[in-house]
Amino acid sequence: GRLLVCMLLSVLVHELGHLLCLYKWKIPWKKCTVSVFGADLVTQGLLSYRREGIMLFCGSAVNLLCALALLPVYCLTGRGGMLLCTMLLYAGFNLLPLHTLDGGRLLYILLARNAEEATAWRVTRFFSVGVTCILWCIGAAMFFRSSMLSSGFSTASSLFFLSLFFIAALSKNENKGV
Repeated sequence: GRLLVCMLLSVLVHELGHLLCLYKWKIPWKKCTVSVFGADLVTQGLLSYRREGIMLFCGSAVNLLCALALLPVYCLTGRGGMLLCTMLLYAGFNLLPLHTLDGGRLLYILLARNAEEATAWRVTRFFSVGVTCILWCIGAAMFFRSSMLSSGFSTASSLFFLSLFFIAALSKNENKGV
């Protein structure tokens, strides 16, 4: 219960960071879908690579600012630790170079500014596959080393199935020729 609420708050705060950039630039957005697994934000019109990069980074930056604001509360009262951790984890996880996350898109933008888009996509896909394999291996190792009743089992299961989600997303984009 509490973990789910903290995860949803972290996602909402993250998306708020993206929306604040769009609001500042007066760029309307069409749709924002939020779930525990993340969110999808669709703008009306295209952003320059520079603006998109800033917008992508602002999501994690707002998570980090909220975590920083929660730190004194946690240190003084011992409360808010779970929310503090989910804010930090969500910020860090979103910056991983996986093409379905902000970090993957940031990597693509940095590469596409100086190389052909096809090359940028291939390099981003390479990093996505590499990081996904690492997540899968960590999840599988934790899965096989933990008992079904331990918290390590749920963490391992999460990493294992999350990596399968990224593999499916990679193959979906591969079939589209993206």
